[in-house]
Amino acid sequence: MNANERDEIIAGLVDQRVDDPDAPRPQGTVDAEWDEAVRLARVARTLRALGEAPPPLAQDRTAAMLGLVPDPSVQLDRANLARLRKAASLRVSDVASRLAERGWDVTTADVFRWESSNADQVPPAMIAAIAAIIGVEEGRLTRAAGAHVVPPGFKSASQRPEFQRLVERLAAIRRVNVPIATSMLQSTALATVKRGSEPDADHWLTILTGYVEALEPGDET
Repeated sequence: MNANERDEIIAGLVDQRVDDPDAPRPQGTVDAEWDEAVRLARVARTLRALGEAPPPLAQDRTAAMLGLVPDPSVQLDRANLARLRKAASLRVSDVASRLAERGWDVTTADVFRWESSNADQVPPAMIAAIAAIIGVEEGRLTRAAGAHVVPPGFKSASQRPEFQRLVERLAAIRRVNVPIATSMLQSTALATVKRGSEPDADHWLTILTGYVEALEPGDET
């Protein structure tokens, strides 16, 4: 099974769980796919309940939550990738082959390019896979990058103590540092909110609280 086929399976499971939270696990679904689908469906249902995720954005939102599309605010750190790979006594070809074993369509030339010139198109899910292969926390392979046009309501919300507490909770969940968690929270929120809407600070905090709570470990309801 290649990466695209696996992504389609998980996306289908997420859609099924969002529409029917009590839907049984399909026969033949492996544990990793089912666990990921359950977690992401919980996030998607929370966002849908908040009324800020319109149907036209459903596919993009699901792909973003799956970590399958590049995140302009959080990128693979080229220098750290090369340094930590060498520290783990792995060759560029080793990383490429192990990613391929996990279903990613990656060549040795791709990994070499990430370390030498351009790593801004590596999606979060692949960064997580690289971190697992090298044996380091994901946050050690990422760096904050890019910029967003921040609405006034979001800017106001980000200056409140409640926002900082949400950032710290997200940092703990994703095992990244606070600046990267801040960028991740902002990127996810701005990609999720309904296009053309301008939530105030209170509404932004409601959206972000629901998102972080959905990501935190807990019993599926």
